[in-house]
Amino acid sequence: HYLLRKIIIPSIGDLPLAEIRRADVLDLMQKVAIENGPHSSNQVHTLVVMVLNSALERELIVANPALGLRKLYRPQPRERVLSTAEIRVLWGALEASACSAPGEATGFHPTTARALQLCLATGQRREEVAGTPWSEIDLDAKVWKLPKERVKNKRSHVVPLSTLALEVLRSCKRANPSSRWLFPSPASSRSERLADDIRLPGMALGRAIGRFATDLGWPNLGPHDLRRTAATRMAEEPISGSPDVIGRILNHAPQGVTRQVYVRADYQPQMRQLLERWSEELGRLMSVETDPANGGE
Repeated sequence: HYLLRKIIIPSIGDLPLAEIRRADVLDLMQKVAIENGPHSSNQVHTLVVMVLNSALERELIVANPALGLRKLYRPQPRERVLSTAEIRVLWGALEASACSAPGEATGFHPTTARALQLCLATGQRREEVAGTPWSEIDLDAKVWKLPKERVKNKRSHVVPLSTLALEVLRSCKRANPSSRWLFPSPASSRSERLADDIRLPGMALGRAIGRFATDLGWPNLGPHDLRRTAATRMAEEPISGSPDVIGRILNHAPQGVTRQVYVRADYQPQMRQLLERWSEELGRLMSVETDPANGGE
C-alpha cells in the first residue's frame, strides 16, 4: 500500500493503462533503486506486474508490458547476526528512543523504536510487526494472533508474548492510546491519524535501522537481521532451543509429510517458554554496558 500510494501512483498513475510502456516500468524501477534501494525496486516490479496482470484479466489492456521484465537485483542470501555488543548498543538506543518525545535528538522515532524492539523480542517479520492492529493482541492471554491474510506464507500464526514483548506493547498503548494500530505512522499529523489512522510502513523500519548502522560504521543492517539474530540466539547456548520450536516461532512451514500432515501439536507451551528465555537473555545482555562504537564482542 505504501509503495502504491507514495511511489507507483505518483509516477505512472496518471497514465492510461493502455499507454503504459515497458520503458515506463523500467524507468520507475531504476528511479526507485537509486532513491529507495534495490529491495524497494524489486517490490515495485512485483506490484506493477500484479496490477497490470489484473488489468489484463479484466480486459482493460490487451497485453502486460511488464511481463518478462526482470527485476534489477537478485537478492543475495544474508547471514548477518548481531554480536552481543551490537545487541546491547542497539537495544539501548531503541529503549532510549522509545522513551523520548517525538522530535528529540535520538537515534529513532519513538514509534519506530518500539516496532524494532518487538521485531527483536519476537522474531517476527517487519511487515507483520509494523502492520499490527490492536485487535490481534490479547494482553490478558498474552498472545498475538496473526490471521493468514497478513502472514507471508498464508498460515495463521499465534505468537506467545514474553514479559519483554508485553512491556513493549504497554509502552505502545501509553504512547498512542486512541490508535487502532500498535504503530501509527509517525509521518501522519494528529488530525490525519484521527481521520484515517495510518499505520507505520514496514519500509520505515529498514530505513531507520540502516541509517543507525551506517552512523555507527557497522555492516549493513536490516529488520530481517533482527529476526535472524533472535532465531540464532535462541538456538545457541545458554538457551539452546529446539530447531522445531524455533521454526514454529518463526512460522516456517513444517518439513516432511509426517510434520505437515500428521503432527498437529501447536507447540504453544514450548514456544512461550523459549520466547521467555530469550526475553530473559536480552535483559541479561543489557545489564552490561558497552561502547557504542564497538561492534564486536
